[in-house]
Amino acid sequence: MIGIVCAVAGVWFASLYQPWFQKDDALLLGLGVAIAAPIGDLFESYIKRQCGVKDSGRLFGAHGGALDRLDAVLFSVVVGYYAWLAILSAR
Repeated sequence: MIGIVCAVAGVWFASLYQPWFQKDDALLLGLGVAIAAPIGDLFESYIKRQCGVKDSGRLFGAHGGALDRLDAVLFSVVVGYYAWLAILSAR
């Protein structure tokens, strides 16, 4: 929960220094990305559990594979893109 709050606050604070970035748009973008990241992590863990695999690779040693490093990014990039596209089309 604190991660979501910090992510939304980070995007909102960034909007304070960008005149083209509205505060309410920053809140929506931050909230969308902050919620999508843990969902991506949970989805990747679900897929690995269904396949019976603990780590999806050996590239990073005990830290798991590349997919373990990018699981949250895979969902949050898509949500961020479409949220930003919606923000731009609403203007």
